[in-house]
Amino acid sequence: MYAVQGNFGIKGNFEAVIREGNKLVHYWRSNNDSVLPWYRSVSFGNNVSSEPAMIQSNFGNVGNFELVVKEDNKLRHYWRDNDVSGLTWHKGVLFGDNVSSAPALIQSSFGNVGNFELIVRERGGPGVGYKLRHYWRDNDASGLTWHKGVLFGDNVGSAPALIQSNFGNVGNFELVVREWSGWGDYYKLRHYWRDNDAPGLTWHKGTLFGDHTSNTPTMIQSNFGNAGNFELVVRERSGSGTHYKLRHYWRDNDASGLPWHKGISFGDYITYQQSFIQGNFGNKGNFELLTKRGNCLTHFWRNNDASGLPWSEEIQTHTVVPLGSNPTPAENAQFVGWFPNLRNWKITAPGTRTYNCISWSVGVTSEWLWPGSSIAAFDTFYASYGWTPSASGKREYQKRKIALWADASGCTHGSPETYNCDWHESKCGSAQRIMHDKFQMQDGAYGNIVKYYEKFYANANLDLA
Repeated sequence: MYAVQGNFGIKGNFEAVIREGNKLVHYWRSNNDSVLPWYRSVSFGNNVSSEPAMIQSNFGNVGNFELVVKEDNKLRHYWRDNDVSGLTWHKGVLFGDNVSSAPALIQSSFGNVGNFELIVRERGGPGVGYKLRHYWRDNDASGLTWHKGVLFGDNVGSAPALIQSNFGNVGNFELVVREWSGWGDYYKLRHYWRDNDAPGLTWHKGTLFGDHTSNTPTMIQSNFGNAGNFELVVRERSGSGTHYKLRHYWRDNDASGLPWHKGISFGDYITYQQSFIQGNFGNKGNFELLTKRGNCLTHFWRNNDASGLPWSEEIQTHTVVPLGSNPTPAENAQFVGWFPNLRNWKITAPGTRTYNCISWSVGVTSEWLWPGSSIAAFDTFYASYGWTPSASGKREYQKRKIALWADASGCTHGSPETYNCDWHESKCGSAQRIMHDKFQMQDGAYGNIVKYYEKFYANANLDLA
């Protein structure tokens, strides 16, 4: 997975491309919309065998999206012309050989236009193991040819993370990759850097740091500190190894010795390569991270203006509603009138006065149920159906949740989680039953969520096992 903040929209939308099977899918978040909804765009490509690397380049007036991905044991370039109607993805050249990981891609300051620089793990010869290979595309030359650069490193255990920093006059290349460090230590992280001011442009092996890492790191240079710290996030085995969390590391680029520091861990059940950027939300610019929790695309963000620099609770990046029929324009206008933040939703059953939201939340469709307006009344009601108060609305293995809603006058609504990835279903009075992103119903006719209840369901959220 690769995410960028592009220049589409006034704020600049988040753009991400994700591997799904042997194809690629583009997702984007509308950062001009106060609801910040994610949308699923087109699927493209074929024979894809890794996560992609993506940038927005300076080609064209708007700046094309440029993407490289592993195809069998080679690399395939795709690009999207952001100046033309339709925003079509084009298949570019196939290059490289012996490729054994996802690539890392940047546009550097080399050349007049700025060359593309790519690092990928490569299978060496017998007894050599895995190394790193540099490729570069000369963006000043006719034909825009990719060139094979040097082979370097050893004991490489993942795809790399690559940036061009502000160290040196030109700006050094900085790279971090997992490295096997012997039994008991699992994989650690190895820093490499290329001195772009020195003749020969040699890659240097830097420090080894971290522990128990379990996937490809993702790295940026932030605006923290005078020089700008390196910030890195990697997946880490949690406890006995039953599931994975994310770990933040940072390098203090103002301090003598340039030490790497271990930051906090966050998230759980992380199953996918994460992508990490510093966006333009907030005064400082929040950290934004996209990954998967179980099978569900999930967004994390760190508030860089707040005390303690907290990482937020994850928010499901709902894009395509799994069940139901699309609303008509009139139905959409009606429901958005009730719930102004509603974006991703479908109709799952017709309107009826036979049952209401509370009935549906406990699986009853034969009568209209309403226990009262107080939370205590709902506690008693849900307990009679085997539901108990829950500490949070977060998805859990073999559990379903019900969200209780209220406004200033009391309880108003109940919406059950009826499908994995935290989709909720609401029977809206006598109107239709809909499947929706639960957070997109907030600040509407039902007010906001005030409590959650939970119950064992054998087939619920099995991706979190």
